[in-house]
Amino acid sequence: CRSVLARLQSFRPHLVIVTEMGAARLAELGRREGWFDTPILAAQTDFCTEPPWTGDEIDVHCVGSEEAKSQLIAWGVSANRIVNCGVPIDPAFALRFERAELRRALGLHPNRPVVLVMGGGMGPMPMDEIIQSLEMCGLPLQVLAIAGHDQGLRARLDGLRGKLALVLHPFGWTDRIPELMAAAQVLITKPGGVTCAEALAAGLPMVLTDPIPGPEERHARYLEGLGVAVPARRSAEIPQLVFRLLSDRGRMNEMAR
Repeated sequence: CRSVLARLQSFRPHLVIVTEMGAARLAELGRREGWFDTPILAAQTDFCTEPPWTGDEIDVHCVGSEEAKSQLIAWGVSANRIVNCGVPIDPAFALRFERAELRRALGLHPNRPVVLVMGGGMGPMPMDEIIQSLEMCGLPLQVLAIAGHDQGLRARLDGLRGKLALVLHPFGWTDRIPELMAAAQVLITKPGGVTCAEALAAGLPMVLTDPIPGPEERHARYLEGLGVAVPARRSAEIPQLVFRLLSDRGRMNEMAR
């Protein structure tokens, strides 16, 4: 803590923005103990919140939903200190790409369904097992799989190429997520706030799996209630859920809308 607070003190910021609960507590400590004396803005990247965000030293709470705002108010935070401005994301996710052209650029078949699989950075899901299970979907799937910085997972995904009854396109760390979301019809992911907000902006229906107990479980319920996602209680349910979604164009269009 001391090295971070010393850096803050020497930097002399006009505003401190915190995007994670531990950082919020650290900033509160720093201001109470005199390391800096400027406003603290808490920018939450989830649709639901948690009690540790309610510190007295936080001047403004930027939350992702009315539900999160109501939760903070119930825990004693003044409504005058809360702004519901949504989860902050890159505007590129709201762009409307030409899907056929985009699929050609990505080397995808123009008429076969495309599923995007993302694991998230915290408590990763068994992505390779989920992708293998998608063989049971019974559709000629093309799967875009994002391994991120997980080199072991990327190697396992590369090893699956050409061995499955589906076409697999693995990616490591990439900044092309807006294009990959635009090319896909369904996203399979953990219900993390930022990824789900990006999918909402892209109009991409979601199958949610492997939530971290607490916030991600609440996200899954929240998004299911909005009609934009379906939860998989177990990984074994995912192939059937994907089949049902891709076989029901009316439901898919409504979820995207």
